[in-house]
Amino acid sequence: MCGINGILSKTNIDPLLINRMNNCIIHRGPDGEGVFCRNNIQLGMRRLSIIDLSTGNQPIFSEDNRYVIVFNGEIYNYNDLREGLVARGHHFSTNSDTEVIIHLYEEKKEACLQDLNGMFAFAVYDTLEKNLFIARDRLGKKPLYYCFDTDRFYFASELKSILEVIGRKFTINREALESYFTLTFIPAPMTIFNGICKLESGCAMHIKQDLSFHVFRYWDLAERAHTVPVIKHKQEAIEVIRNLLFDAVEKRMIADVPLGAFLSGGVDSSIIVNVMSHLSRSKVKTYSIGNTLSCYDESEKARRVANLFKTEHTEWMIDNNHICSIIDTVLDNFDEPFGDSSAIPSFVVSELACKHVKVILTGDGGDELFAGYERYLIYKYLSWYRKIPGTLRSVIKPALNSLPYPAALSLLINKAKKIVNNDGENSFEQYHAMQRLGFSEQELSMLSATIPLMVKDRVKKTYCALEKRSDLARAQFCDIAIGLEGDMLVKVDRTTMQNSIEARSPFLDFRLLEASFGIADDLKLQGWRLKAILKDAFKDEFPKGFFEKQKMGFGIPIGEFLKNELRSAMEQFLAIDELWVEQGMNIQYIRELFALHCQGNRQTFKLWPLYVFARWLQKSERYIDFTK
Repeated sequence: MCGINGILSKTNIDPLLINRMNNCIIHRGPDGEGVFCRNNIQLGMRRLSIIDLSTGNQPIFSEDNRYVIVFNGEIYNYNDLREGLVARGHHFSTNSDTEVIIHLYEEKKEACLQDLNGMFAFAVYDTLEKNLFIARDRLGKKPLYYCFDTDRFYFASELKSILEVIGRKFTINREALESYFTLTFIPAPMTIFNGICKLESGCAMHIKQDLSFHVFRYWDLAERAHTVPVIKHKQEAIEVIRNLLFDAVEKRMIADVPLGAFLSGGVDSSIIVNVMSHLSRSKVKTYSIGNTLSCYDESEKARRVANLFKTEHTEWMIDNNHICSIIDTVLDNFDEPFGDSSAIPSFVVSELACKHVKVILTGDGGDELFAGYERYLIYKYLSWYRKIPGTLRSVIKPALNSLPYPAALSLLINKAKKIVNNDGENSFEQYHAMQRLGFSEQELSMLSATIPLMVKDRVKKTYCALEKRSDLARAQFCDIAIGLEGDMLVKVDRTTMQNSIEARSPFLDFRLLEASFGIADDLKLQGWRLKAILKDAFKDEFPKGFFEKQKMGFGIPIGEFLKNELRSAMEQFLAIDELWVEQGMNIQYIRELFALHCQGNRQTFKLWPLYVFARWLQKSERYIDFTK
């Protein structure tokens, strides 16, 4: 695990540039550094040592020195691949998974990607043809940014490395801004800047010496979802899930350094810890956080699971003062606006774990694969709501829409409003209403007349890619293709790597992911029971009724912070008219939202993204071209 950077140029490059790029990501790899420099190519990496601590330094060359690689991530099946390569005559100088990739590339070129089971972003330079090849894993667990600028091509694990050396400013991408204020994040291939892109998950890219390039998709989840074997029988589904998950966990427990698991007490992390306890010869190390405010604290649930599986459990009770003290630190590391406030507790638990381990297993992906989000019940809610007589619905709808958002009921009221306001819409409109966490199109028009309204069309294109599948399968596919890559995996990567630890997600093994799309809908959703088949697969290893208890998730009172601890900062942002006017935003509308919020009509879903954006604007001013 590490961070990677590189520059391919038509002309000679200052040899200090790659070191400056590496210095921006020391947190991703505090254990070492490596560079490769020729006249027109520079490759760099920062290393977090996980496997082959003594000989796994990068860059690594092929046997004939033609190809050189820098690699970020882990290849979980590298031992099996290595055995095959040795049998075919390859010779190894290290025990690392990095060298496995370069030998596979030497043998198969881009087709080697089909053999890799892992999380990765890597670059291979061909010293003979003077071409560059970069690739990103199937789900986008590891980030990869790139930029073409006149006579150079840049790539990096984090945006900050490119901004550090490129020597010019960028205009703000208005389409990315719309996605951010609608979804609270910016999905690939967009970034907040015009001219800088993210390589999409499951994609790779050839760049020639003259900087001509070709991007292609080597793994297509929509295609796979249409062709996987259908599983209609409960017992067969349970066997598939258990076999694949046990294997995925076992592969992710391979490390030459201490490892543990995040444990929230919810279904997914509890199942991962259960499987780890079966596979581990020693006590599993688990980590959780709690809040000193009881209404936000669920540490007791994690404690109960830790006791059940006799883990070596470490818990950190934090208060709002600590949360507020790290908000800026968390936000600043994302390099572009990122409005998912759960990044803050994710950072805190990573901050705790990094004192003890360098590798952590997580339960991420369980909700997307096995239908665990409440929004997947939207079609059932609407079916129930439509049974109410029309005359009564005509009274309920305006009455509900007139309600304010009191803190204690804001989430419930927000969901209820989305249900009644979309009762006449098609399945996509219903899904998008629940998926959208930020501004609606109407609200965006009030926020700014210059932000294009295109995000819904992009989401719809993804939704419709599974044209032959059910509404539930389409919703899950969208959440994986857009939300997982753009939100969940970004959050986990940045907050763990900021603390120099590596996160691994067994549920996101691509074999289990593909198999999950073959499991019948009525096995995933049984009545109102979410994630039913996953719970059934492991129910015998937990106390009766354990999986049926609702888990709130580690929440933080962002709405209260905006009225109290962060109020002064928000008021300062609102006092700077040009901060908003330069972006074509309606400052009066924003001030009205804030006034409503402070009066008790909760507007957190709109104000938090605005706060984050204002903070980002001020921090990133030196990189932004405001003249266009």
